[in-house]
Amino acid sequence: MKPIKSILAAVDFSKSSNSALKAAIGLAKLFSAELHVVHVFETPQPHFSPYGLSIPPDFISEARDAAARKLEKSCQMATAAGVSVESHLGSAPTVRPIVDLARRLGADLIVMGTRGQTGLRHLVLGSVAEHTVRDAPCSVLTVKGGGIAAMKTIEKILVAVDFSEYADRALDTAVEFAKQFSGELHLVHALDMRIPQMSQYDFAFPAGFIEDAERAAASKLDVLVQKVAAEGVTATPHLSGVPAASAIVDLAEELGADLIIMGTRGHTGLKHVLLGSVAERTLRHAPCSVLAVKASSA
Repeated sequence: MKPIKSILAAVDFSKSSNSALKAAIGLAKLFSAELHVVHVFETPQPHFSPYGLSIPPDFISEARDAAARKLEKSCQMATAAGVSVESHLGSAPTVRPIVDLARRLGADLIVMGTRGQTGLRHLVLGSVAEHTVRDAPCSVLTVKGGGIAAMKTIEKILVAVDFSEYADRALDTAVEFAKQFSGELHLVHALDMRIPQMSQYDFAFPAGFIEDAERAAASKLDVLVQKVAAEGVTATPHLSGVPAASAIVDLAEELGADLIIMGTRGHTGLKHVLLGSVAERTLRHAPCSVLAVKASSA
């Protein structure tokens, strides 16, 4: 796991954002990292143009000043906790300033709140958290609920593994968190058996094909359990036959997990629109906070 030296907390002054800020402060103390707090001020755009009206400049200026005061109050929480902090007030659509600032600072971790959306509203508007996970140059911790905010209650950690290098980096991060918090570590793998349709050729896969795949996956999980044990951490393996995001979310609910950790590569363009991302689907439905470990930042 790459050392966490710089943390960027994105705040919008909501309840979920305040929980994320508390988590960021706790992590900054834990890793002796510098903390940056950013709020993106979005200029109101009401539909007054048909009437020849516009918002007075003084109103926007006063609103920005109010945002700056709230941002300073957020930073005072970090200062009171003994954490070195710097504030940043950005402007523009919300996602880009966060991602651009993280890149400019060389941040190792972005921390932000998420409320989650489903249904048509989600499809139309998307989610700032999901777009940040996709585009960020570093790992992103999305804080859901207030439990993780105290940074003392990470008792059950669920890490998703698919035996790729990205999952290996996520596992390394999960091991470090398990050590820091003396937490239980659970490894989950969703058996990916996308068997092609070949019935039109009167061809059947050999008997026991799926059973062999299950045994192979279980064996790979055992190797990871032994690897984790060598680090002094006990892990419990879980093998699921449902799609990855469902397997992760369902197990997190069953275990009462405090944190899900998973690797992510990020997709953009048509491939992302068509296929989505396991990380983003997990983020949308997860019952707890999610740490998406970016490949280049573990």
